[in-house]
Amino acid sequence: MQKIEENLFRDIEIATKHAQETTTHPEGTINLLIVEDSPSDAELFKKVLGRSDDANRFTVVHVKRLSKAIKVIQKESFSAIILDLNLPDCHGLESIDKLRQEGISLPIIVMTGLNDEAMGLEAVRRGAQEYIVKGSINGNLLSESIKYAIERHKILLGLEKEKDHHRHLADHDHLTGLPNRKLFFYHFEQTLAQAQRGAKTLATVFLDLDDFKSINDTYGHPIADKLLKAFAGRLLRTLRSGDIVARIGGDEFVIVLYDIKKAQTAAIAAERILESLTEPYQIEKFKLTPTVSMGISIFPQDQGSIEDLVASADAAMLRAKQSGKNQYCFFSPSINVKAHEVKKLENQLIEALQKNEFEIHYQPEFSVSENKLTSVQALVRWQSPDLGLVPARNFIPFIEQSQFIHSLNAWILERAIQQTKDWHLKGHSDLNLSLNVAAASYRNNEFLRNLNEVIQKTNFDPSKLRLEVREADVLNNREKNISFLKDLMAMGVQILLDGFGTGFSSITQLEKFPVQSLKIDRSIIHKSNEPKFRGILNAIVELAHGFNLVTIGEGVETKEQFEVLKSSQCDRAQGFFLGKPVKPENLIFNFK
Repeated sequence: MQKIEENLFRDIEIATKHAQETTTHPEGTINLLIVEDSPSDAELFKKVLGRSDDANRFTVVHVKRLSKAIKVIQKESFSAIILDLNLPDCHGLESIDKLRQEGISLPIIVMTGLNDEAMGLEAVRRGAQEYIVKGSINGNLLSESIKYAIERHKILLGLEKEKDHHRHLADHDHLTGLPNRKLFFYHFEQTLAQAQRGAKTLATVFLDLDDFKSINDTYGHPIADKLLKAFAGRLLRTLRSGDIVARIGGDEFVIVLYDIKKAQTAAIAAERILESLTEPYQIEKFKLTPTVSMGISIFPQDQGSIEDLVASADAAMLRAKQSGKNQYCFFSPSINVKAHEVKKLENQLIEALQKNEFEIHYQPEFSVSENKLTSVQALVRWQSPDLGLVPARNFIPFIEQSQFIHSLNAWILERAIQQTKDWHLKGHSDLNLSLNVAAASYRNNEFLRNLNEVIQKTNFDPSKLRLEVREADVLNNREKNISFLKDLMAMGVQILLDGFGTGFSSITQLEKFPVQSLKIDRSIIHKSNEPKFRGILNAIVELAHGFNLVTIGEGVETKEQFEVLKSSQCDRAQGFFLGKPVKPENLIFNFK
């Protein structure tokens, strides 16, 4: 406690000396707020200040209560507060504490009685800049005390900012501004404890620029330093706001990806980081193209302390360098093998798109009451020369998490819309087209641009296009995703909410979703012969009709399920009983 007081009075002494050495004071008006419950004492204060040589520089506003002072400060600008410590709504030093708790950082000058100088000193210890004794101060002395208090306050704020700056330098890398090793381990300790409590998965990624010494030797330290700064900035822009990133060595960086769904998510992030960081850097007149090697450890699969997880990621990074650089490796051999299998699959898919190995099959959707074809859902299939017809479940989940989804989306949009336009020209003008929209498309303006271009190019009626979105995807970052759906609706297309009834649904959410139809999940249709699930089905249909939504039952596989949909007054049905996904030339337009 004694040390704290010594530091406090040292800072005040420095500030006071600086204020006293200042030969000129800031010109202009000094606005004072006097907080005093005694009108006579407040009036006396004004009179004494009015007899000073600088009387014309002061304006005074008087309030009787601290609560009133707080409200006035929020509306008007003041240079300082003159505060009596005996107020009706706050007594003693609590007044200072209350002002600071409200975020008020104005200079405070405390007024005390003749016998309360000790209280005045204690007020200074608690954050006031000055104290004055009632009745024992003349106008000029009062004026100077106020100006010195304001100046001291400015100096103390400057000292505090300087201390904050020094604290920042102690915890951050001086070149890149990223957290240093000390701060990184502090944050990592908290994050790891949180992951352990919440049974979350996290990834530690160790990055190292390949051949950085060569860059240093060839271009010199100033250019190499600028490259590191640019590298750090690009790294920050690539990551999520909640991820941890630090520079822990010359060209060594470490990242913690928190709450990832699975190890494969870390691989996708690593691919994104590689793609971003290895784009050319223009440093002054030099165009540099460094590469990066990364190692990844996964908690809880890779057990151990923070140091162990970082060391494991470091070891995996060295393995990446030994394997040819400009790549990533997992510490766990099994995860590493799986990651490389996924990478191989991605390369195969890219090649498949280039060689036109993808096909679009169309699954019919019929009106329940009329047995009439109303829509077709476009479903992509991969006809691999080596693997045969690859089921969608074997590659669609991966595609939805990769950058490849955007290229495939563009291809599907153009092919499916053109095919449906051909059907319209052949006499099936009422036919609607239904397309699935992956969650990744919500964050990509390219989807909207591609869709608009194809609609314009084919002169397709957008009201005949229905885009299917999963309810769970919309709820993830709901506000932004609903905005995306409204942009789609503004183009004239319809929106269908897919997988309704799987546990996320609520009436309030349904009311806010900009949708025209919903698809009842197949899990409910398959059990619709059971009284409980039949009741759920009836309730969903009735609810949807209450919101003027069209209902579609998906996954209809038997005549009994179709009859249940008919009895529940569901509008439309889709499933193998009505028709499997087929090539366009095999589509049946009537169901009997």
